[in-house]
Amino acid sequence: MARASLVLVCLLTAAGSLASCSPGDAEADPSPTPTSVKPSSPTATPTPTINPEVAAAQAAILDAYRGFWAAQTTALGDPVAEPPAELAVHAVDKAFAGVGEALFEYRRQGIVMVGAPTLDPVVDTVELATSTAHVTDCVDSSDWTPIFRDTGESAAAENQSPRLVVEAWAIVYDGRWVIRETLIHRDRPC
Repeated sequence: MARASLVLVCLLTAAGSLASCSPGDAEADPSPTPTSVKPSSPTATPTPTINPEVAAAQAAILDAYRGFWAAQTTALGDPVAEPPAELAVHAVDKAFAGVGEALFEYRRQGIVMVGAPTLDPVVDTVELATSTAHVTDCVDSSDWTPIFRDTGESAAAENQSPRLVVEAWAIVYDGRWVIRETLIHRDRPC
């Protein structure tokens, strides 16, 4: 009996709690207030900010890289002529020596380059503290071909992709960014 009374008290307490939360008169119930849901505006992805010094360095590095290729293209277009002065402005060390070696070999074999390559360089890294940088490019030589000067016949290597990955390393030399070394990955078409 005590148990039945306890259950009854619990039920009545629960019912009373519910009754106090529910309206007694359905007519007195105010109409529901419409709620508007504002569409959430898409969260904008923050635009990465770039250090102005790094941005300036990247621009100077790309100028040096393109200047190096322009000078190299001019030089290899006429290997018996003196290399353009711009080569020394944009290249030092192994990059400068590499063009000199190519000129020597092209003269010896009677090869000239015709046309110009298409570049698409990207500065991967810039280390301002050490004044060094790395560039990756996919150089397209479809319109820049080696021919034998005397015959006009192609001197291109067989089965060589015209689009190759090229890496370049840049440094600050004499107050300006220059290309120090390049590496053409003949086994990595792009």
